[in-house]
Amino acid sequence: MTGRCVLGFPIMVLPLALPGFAVFFQLFVPGLLVLAADGLVLVHALVFIGGITLLGVLWCLAAGNPEMVVILIQISGLALILIAGRKHEWSGPKVLLAGYAALVLMLFLAMMMGGQDVQAGYHRLVDAVSDDLDRSFQLYMQSSPDRVHADIDLWFRGFKEAVIRFLPGMLALFSLFVSLTNLLTVRRGLSRWFNIYAFAPAFMFWKMPFELVWAVILSGGCAFLLEGMPRLAGENVLLALSGIFFLQGLGIVIFCFREFRVPAFFRWITYFLLMTQWYGLVIIFLLGLFDCWFNFRARVRRPVEK
Repeated sequence: MTGRCVLGFPIMVLPLALPGFAVFFQLFVPGLLVLAADGLVLVHALVFIGGITLLGVLWCLAAGNPEMVVILIQISGLALILIAGRKHEWSGPKVLLAGYAALVLMLFLAMMMGGQDVQAGYHRLVDAVSDDLDRSFQLYMQSSPDRVHADIDLWFRGFKEAVIRFLPGMLALFSLFVSLTNLLTVRRGLSRWFNIYAFAPAFMFWKMPFELVWAVILSGGCAFLLEGMPRLAGENVLLALSGIFFLQGLGIVIFCFREFRVPAFFRWITYFLLMTQWYGLVIIFLLGLFDCWFNFRARVRRPVEK
């Protein structure tokens, strides 16, 4: 256990030692902690994560950087979810959604820090994002020609309004991405270093719970049929859920490429075109959504040659 703590503590303090890169470290540090704890029984793994988290909290307080405790809790919380999924042999989609839900919940709790309610914390976050955007815009305007200032100002106002409007959904999508990258970190590490296959099935066979389809339909109805706050809430919930079925749709695309043995060159061209066009992203999302009814992978599977 002591040796693992010696290994795990430097991993945990990476975001604390380099706070400017803390968001980047969130993409893989929880997964590395899970790899460091692999082989321990569940209770010992929980003690391991709890111990290095406590050391990290003391580090933050000693360095006079208490706001980094939030990042620390998010990292350790996601690591605990991944450890639980590893020990109980959860499927990949189940671990992904559990980590996603945990990160979103911790985000809500972070906005309630200081005795505030969620709404007050969210407004504080919006103000911080708005101030950052304004500072970036002012720096850009100082280096741009005067003749384009009016056009840039008009574009920036529309961009800033869109960011503020869809900020909850974008934060949720980032949480989903963090959950995905750490899950893949654990699976890749276990496969490469320990020859263990975890979080089955393979990504191209992932299928999300059918119950989420009704949440998509409900949020889509609010987004397109209602006005005011219900519409705003529907848009952000739809955006948050779209990432889940986007991953399912991407798995279907990968499956089809494998099934029809499409050369790697054409695969990457297709990925690039789909990922850089808004309609490509929508097509992949709809492919994943309608797969819940039509099971596209079963329909495109080629018969086995005798």
